Amino acid sequence: MIFGKVNLKNSLIVDQSINRYSHTHLWLLIPFFITVLGFSRYWLGFTEAPLHWHLHGLSAMTWYVILIIQPYLISRKKISGHRKLGIFGVFVAGAVFISAIQVISGNMNINEGPRVAIKYSTSLSELMTMIGFAFAVLAGIYSVRKTDLHAAWMISTVFWVLPPATVRLMFLVLMKIYKSPENLPLPPVILNVLNIGLLLLIICFLIFRHYRKQKVILIPYVVVAFFSVLRLFIIFGLKDSPWVESFIKRIFES
Repeated sequence: MIFGKVNLKNSLIVDQSINRYSHTHLWLLIPFFITVLGFSRYWLGFTEAPLHWHLHGLSAMTWYVILIIQPYLISRKKISGHRKLGIFGVFVAGAVFISAIQVISGNMNINEGPRVAIKYSTSLSELMTMIGFAFAVLAGIYSVRKTDLHAAWMISTVFWVLPPATVRLMFLVLMKIYKSPENLPLPPVILNVLNIGLLLLIICFLIFRHYRKQKVILIPYVVVAFFSVLRLFIIFGLKDSPWVESFIKRIFES
């Protein structure tokens, strides 16, 4: 009888935890469409893009789709389907990481445009971002039995890779209005600060919302928030310092 009560109690806890994610798949559609719109130039020039761009773009989109489907499955208590898709997702995440490294390596050949003066700093920040993405996936796998922590690590992968898409979308909107980069009212550094600032507001909202209900601060969101700010410092603070250039060349040009 006591054993039955314990099972019932645990079952109720699990159900309540699962119910918190009943609408998560709908919210995750937002970053998915932001990414599609932010990289619209890639999609419009799909046939002209090199192979490593396709590997990265398609694997990243597949990862987004998996993130959208997974909370939907768990909220419908389709645990078996959730686990099977999760196993497939590990391989997709690996493809995202490997293809991203190839893209970063390819950026070493950029010798014109606004990114030239900060291409090594940008590459360092992108490398750091992908290491953070991979760590979040592995931490999510490790914490699979802790529903909230597992979900937070997996959802945080969105925030690791979203800034390039959001800043590109902001730039495209401004270009539609002002027609030329020279006419833009905001320099790139301010545009990136606003981009990260908006990201931090969303992350802080998630942290506060969970803390208010569960009295627990979710570390995955704190980690990605910290490194989002560090990303700005690396790109615009270091500005291709000699040691940054030497470090990146040793990794990608050796």
